[in-house]
Amino acid sequence: MDDLSSKFSNQGFLIFNNFLKSKEFSKTCVEINKNIEKIINKTNLEKIGGFLIGNLNVYPGRFSKKILDMLVKENFYGIIENITQKKINQLVIRVGGNLVLPGKGDQHFHTDGNFNQNMYLAIIATSDVTNENAPTEIVLDYHNNDIPYWKFLLKYKKKKKILLKRGDLFIRKHCLWHRGTLNKSNKPRLQVAFLIFDKKKNNFNSNIKDGNNIIIENNFFGNSLYENFKEILYTKFKFIFVLYKIIKSLK
Repeated sequence: MDDLSSKFSNQGFLIFNNFLKSKEFSKTCVEINKNIEKIINKTNLEKIGGFLIGNLNVYPGRFSKKILDMLVKENFYGIIENITQKKINQLVIRVGGNLVLPGKGDQHFHTDGNFNQNMYLAIIATSDVTNENAPTEIVLDYHNNDIPYWKFLLKYKKKKKILLKRGDLFIRKHCLWHRGTLNKSNKPRLQVAFLIFDKKKNNFNSNIKDGNNIIIENNFFGNSLYENFKEILYTKFKFIFVLYKIIKSLK
């Protein structure tokens, strides 16, 4: 295998096309997406933090280990060890997912967690991600420097939308500036994500188990009155939210 570490460090991301291509994976994708639609239909999503944005977290339940096992068969661990320059037993892998509702999903640019958290996200597309159904948009460069939000706003940005086919694997650094875009289609768009942490720097345990149900959860906004207010500012009064982020970053 070529050394991926330097390429990943320079770009902040890598895409492996057609990484999972088995009939078993295709069948799993159909099943998980059908399950998501059933859960959406019987759940009051308005009570979940992130509903206004339409960008929600998902715990994939019993599909988590199933998909991870498929990835491992294709040398997923070898790729992660190459990228992180750590052995897999030095890392903790957790699972989550990103669900974007139809007609929603437009976000501000942001990073995940603080700069020194040392986290990686390995995202597997369970359906095609096109310009129509909320592709992630990334900003090239700036991922190797801890820059405040106000400075990021002033910088020239070279952007790229991540378009994927079902089975493509997209691995990125947590500090890569990115945003969710609008889902213009009439169907929810799901991606399953494996979050990879350094054991020494993060006190997390793996949440990957057999037999659990899929759960749709809060995104980065909770469901308290205060969190609801912040989400309204984020979606309806974007200039106020940006101003708040600028002032916060100046400190």
